[in-house]
Amino acid sequence: MITEDYVSFETAKLLKEKGFVGENRDWYTPDGFIEEIGVDDGVDPTAHDEIFANLIPASTLQMAMKWLRKVYRLSIDVYVTKGPTWCASIKLYDMFGNSTKQPYNDWDKTYSYEEAVESAIKYCLENLI
Repeated sequence: MITEDYVSFETAKLLKEKGFVGENRDWYTPDGFIEEIGVDDGVDPTAHDEIFANLIPASTLQMAMKWLRKVYRLSIDVYVTKGPTWCASIKLYDMFGNSTKQPYNDWDKTYSYEEAVESAIKYCLENLI
């Protein structure tokens, strides 16, 4: 069974700070727990009322990567290096579609695929936006 992989609570806070809204059903509560609130519950999660004022969108890794590509033209590439170790690189695309690698290097760390993506997303939010 495939489950959703969400960004960490800390990364979700950074995403919200940088303007990520998303179309979420899942939200982090102020104490870091994920709660499902969606249109099926008769609640509009995009409304800016007291229900959602303190909630943080619980983005999946893929939603965050797509938002970084679409809004900031940052592409995260993740690939295997030695054995089960995954590494990430970041590319920035100009208006003509040309890419330049960003000074991001996590070669000395051992990651799962998801951890490599999370690390690159966090780097983008803290250093490139």
